[in-house]
Amino acid sequence: LPWLMLGMIGSALAAGIISYFESSLEQIILLALFIPAVTYISDAVGNQSETIFIRTIALDRSFNFSKYLKRELLVWFGMAVPLSIGMFVISMLFWNSFIVSLTLLITVFLSVLISMMIAVIQPWLFAKVKIDPAVIGGPLDTIMSDLLSIVIYFSTATILLNLLQ
Repeated sequence: LPWLMLGMIGSALAAGIISYFESSLEQIILLALFIPAVTYISDAVGNQSETIFIRTIALDRSFNFSKYLKRELLVWFGMAVPLSIGMFVISMLFWNSFIVSLTLLITVFLSVLISMMIAVIQPWLFAKVKIDPAVIGGPLDTIMSDLLSIVIYFSTATILLNLLQ
């Protein structure tokens, strides 16, 4: 229940963040349609990365954090590039909005990186202080990834709107 309550608070914060960018939404209502896609990709990447990381630290007795982090950055790049290009292409094909498509490209690229970093660093820190990362990590990771991906999404959209219009 505490983690579900934290999720409710996170949802309220997300609504507050979105309302802060109301003027960008008013200019391009299409931005609202992609909020679920942006948060889903961020969550899915974060959950997958966190699950693999927690399993690794549980099973690998010779675990080396810096080596793992370097490998994770390569994985991030290998995931972020096709996902962000895919979002750009799909949004251009179906909605034909360059600003929205470019916003999605940048957002997915950065959100995948941030979600993967949260998914690795957060459980590592919990494990260091003897808190089971499998219990606390998932809900907290999801909230953090959602909020950061929304901030990145609307900040990027606002900057691009100001530059390109």
